[in-house]
Amino acid sequence: SLISNFRAYLARRHNVRAHFWQSLANYSQQGFGLALGIVLSRLLNPEDFGIFAYINAVVGLCLFPISWSLAGQIVPENHKNPFISSDALHLAWRILPLKLVFAFAIACFFGLTRGLEFFIIALLVSTPLVLSDFTSIPRALLEAQGRFEINFFDSLLTFLCIAFPGILLAYYGGGVWALVAPALPLTVFQIIVFTKFAKISLFAPKKNSGKSYWKSIAALWFYGAGDQVLSRADKFFLGRSSSLAEVGDYNRALNYGPISSRLLSSLVSNPTVAALSKGQDKASKQRLIVKSGSLLVLGGVLNFVVLFWFSKDLVPFIFGDQWRNAIPVFEAFAPMSLVLAVVNLPIAIALSKQRYVEVGVSRFASVLIFMLVCIAFQKQINSVNMAILLQSAILMQLPILWLTGQLRRSKHYPT
Repeated sequence: SLISNFRAYLARRHNVRAHFWQSLANYSQQGFGLALGIVLSRLLNPEDFGIFAYINAVVGLCLFPISWSLAGQIVPENHKNPFISSDALHLAWRILPLKLVFAFAIACFFGLTRGLEFFIIALLVSTPLVLSDFTSIPRALLEAQGRFEINFFDSLLTFLCIAFPGILLAYYGGGVWALVAPALPLTVFQIIVFTKFAKISLFAPKKNSGKSYWKSIAALWFYGAGDQVLSRADKFFLGRSSSLAEVGDYNRALNYGPISSRLLSSLVSNPTVAALSKGQDKASKQRLIVKSGSLLVLGGVLNFVVLFWFSKDLVPFIFGDQWRNAIPVFEAFAPMSLVLAVVNLPIAIALSKQRYVEVGVSRFASVLIFMLVCIAFQKQINSVNMAILLQSAILMQLPILWLTGQLRRSKHYPT
């Protein structure tokens, strides 16, 4: 009876249902990831994680100039434009050959400079990035329809495809291959599952509708490119100025430090964007924003307290003694969840209003400043300094977003 009543409640409250499934996906993904990360951390060493993080950073940075996509517009616009998913697939197929050429060229670069092993690793790491639209487009279409349960099943699929081969390879001395090898089969399975649930065909995409998206594509490209650079440039610059082991320490702290923001990410992701974009009344939107903001800030404060005061005991207990050098980095990332809480909710609100230009400009400008600082002080940067610099760059988006909003309202540029 209790379960039946709860299911009936979810059926009536579309926004609650979306948050339920997205949160369940987040919790399962974080739980599986935490458990798997702990096991792999005890079987591998920081250098293995450093190699993976560094190659992933270089590949991502080199591919971002051609990461044009309509996937980010499907959730807020699908209810008004039912042809947008077909247009997104059409664009994805047109760009795919260029992505393949770029990925092979990057792998060749690693092969010539680091050897055959790095060549193969670069190819495997680039696979999910090259094929990302063929998973993100059907996923976004399902989310636009309010079917967020697919994200929970995806978290289960990801765990199964990564855990068993990864742990076996790590246990038998596979090193960095335990982190790299599962990428290709996981991507193939994701494409199959997402397209089946969304009931679309990737191999026979419809002709595009003729509508021009280039202005919004450019704005979201700036935002997406900024996101890609911000999530990878830190490892790239750190790998050039420090050892790969230190990159591994930094990557471990970045992945596991802001745990509350990852657990509460549904409050600032597509469920909230979809709810805010479907024409709710002003009072309902305000209640949603206040509730989401309160939970995010509370989680960020708790995250800060735990990391800042207890990292010395928690890090070696959870990950093993080989990660003691990562303790200062975990402490430096203590405010990360709080920073993400105060930045990502305004961005979600702006996306729901289709203010792509403002969001794109704020992300791109903050990333540009971040890159200039990294270039200017590259030799002085260590893992702790990079953690502080990354959080400063994320926080910098808020004043830039506010400034671009003021310019829009004063009609200094068209929306």
